Amino acid sequence: MADAKGREMEGELLTTARKVSNLNVNHVTVAEISGSVKTFVGGTKHCCKTTENTQIQPFKNAISLPNINCSDSLNNSQESINETESPACGTSQGSSEPTGEDINKCEVSMDHMSEVQNVDSCIQQPENTEASIEMTYNLLRYQVNFTTTPVQVTGSWRDFEGYPENFLKGCKWSPDGTCILTCSDDNMLRLFNLPIELYSDFNTCDILPEMSSVLGMREGETIYDYNWYPNMSSYDPDTCCFISSSRDHPLHLWDAFTGQIRCSYRSYSHMSCSFNLDGSKIYCGFNKMVRVFNTARPGRQCQQRPTVVDQTNVSRRFGIISCIAVSPENSGLYACGSFSKSVGIYGEPKGNLLSLVEGHQGGVTHLVFSQDGHRLYSGGRKDNEIICWDMRYPGAILHKLMRFVNTNQRMYFDIDSSGKYVVSGNHDGTVSVWDTCASSDVILPCHMTYIAHDDCVNGISFHPSLPLLATASGQRTFILQDECENVDNEDEATKSDNSLRLWKLNFNTAEET
Repeated sequence: MADAKGREMEGELLTTARKVSNLNVNHVTVAEISGSVKTFVGGTKHCCKTTENTQIQPFKNAISLPNINCSDSLNNSQESINETESPACGTSQGSSEPTGEDINKCEVSMDHMSEVQNVDSCIQQPENTEASIEMTYNLLRYQVNFTTTPVQVTGSWRDFEGYPENFLKGCKWSPDGTCILTCSDDNMLRLFNLPIELYSDFNTCDILPEMSSVLGMREGETIYDYNWYPNMSSYDPDTCCFISSSRDHPLHLWDAFTGQIRCSYRSYSHMSCSFNLDGSKIYCGFNKMVRVFNTARPGRQCQQRPTVVDQTNVSRRFGIISCIAVSPENSGLYACGSFSKSVGIYGEPKGNLLSLVEGHQGGVTHLVFSQDGHRLYSGGRKDNEIICWDMRYPGAILHKLMRFVNTNQRMYFDIDSSGKYVVSGNHDGTVSVWDTCASSDVILPCHMTYIAHDDCVNGISFHPSLPLLATASGQRTFILQDECENVDNEDEATKSDNSLRLWKLNFNTAEET
């Protein structure tokens, strides 16, 4: 959408940004550098209205994911491949005349295009170029600090009101930071765009209007887990996808632009799922088993890796694989947590068990590696401890972070890009923050606690390139008859907070640090 001069400017910005050596981000896009010249990609470029589509369709154009070629596995779907939707307006390349649905999609796309032109005209003014570059560099080189309480800037409530007790089950930013994905008890995956104001004028923006989902994707049964494709970039629609696992259903690969299923991996009722570091493999957790799929080959073919290596030792207690995390240091290591309260460390290419650690009071439900891969954080259900394991000395505990978890649901936590701060939600609606550099004590003192929701905060996620924090809340509630009689207002007895909220964090720029 930008003219030749604009594209030339973006190229210069990208080249300059690559020379910056102390960026605290893992993935830098032109949109992040040029101050949202193309922030509409992955957002306003969506050609579809909110959908609830569960119709299975094959990969589009043999989906050209990096280093992945799916054409060999889709020879039987040539007709569907030839009828690929154009990312510009959703029209079929194999059709000579547009249909009524295509015209409606084009009209929606034209509305988005007008918004994009307005954004470009505001951002590409010559007099604002230097200031925009300076502001963007400062954001890209930020270091969050929790010296002040985070400020809520926007959120979403109405999207989750149509279903009784429609509590959320976490939230996850896309790798490029253009959108955020949520899961809720109505078996829906919802996609929300990051508001444009947070790209272009982050420092001065205050309270923004409520966000609305741009896509809705419904699974047939309870959703167990979901994860983004690790190399996702809104500039390449083929990479805009994510996986989800649900009860009695195969693993689904969803298109984040259309809301449709691209393909399925025939592995049913897996409790956890995750891509490997480059996205070429998908790990699925089962009872005493991890199944590994080739991302480029949907279907039934997979590699089965038993987690029980020796029935005569402690490894026999390694049960249902409830969560999986991949080491970011490209070492081929991945960790598997289980409901048997243990965490196993495995290595590619065969998935050999390297270490097995135990220490939780409840089944392990979430795992996160630090950016350098030296630390592994684990948390469990009805377990107040987040344990920090030293990967250099398997089994050694560096820290224990105390939170409040009085539920069996999965309670997420996250680490900022520098590895300094760990954040987690609590059962009482608060968010706790720990500074891992502040103390060497085993029981790490809490740095800050603030009220974020009126209900259990089960989801939390740092934005990959902006000082933003997302939180999600809600839980299943059971109201007893005696409790209802003691409450004058029935609404008070059933009060809950099922919402997604975005928080602006305080930060230091490169010059200040």
